[in-house]
Amino acid sequence: MVASYSQAKLQIDDFLIKTRYNIDSQLSKYTAAKETYSVAERSHTNALQLTELYEQEFQLGQKSLLDLISSRNEAFQAYVSMVDSKYSLYILKLQQLSLIFHLMDYLKGNTESELNGMK
Repeated sequence: MVASYSQAKLQIDDFLIKTRYNIDSQLSKYTAAKETYSVAERSHTNALQLTELYEQEFQLGQKSLLDLISSRNEAFQAYVSMVDSKYSLYILKLQQLSLIFHLMDYLKGNTESELNGMK
């Protein structure tokens, strides 16, 4: 009986250590992804403003068509980067939900086994 108690306690301790590590890891990844998205969003906004400026200068004859096309390409690349960052945020949120589900499932299973052991 004592051996099974010790084994169960070790399993719970192992689970708690792994879960704490996973949660900390997910939080740091999510924080970094939020910062990346914020930077990508600002970059996209700046690229759009630059494209508008180049378009006006092109109309005045101060910029070439190649400059205008290059600025539009930069705006598109910034948009792709922003979408990719947003996708990363959604993936990390899903991973967090998965961790919560596994934690609840594990705790629910332990609670049921403890109740069965008391009967």
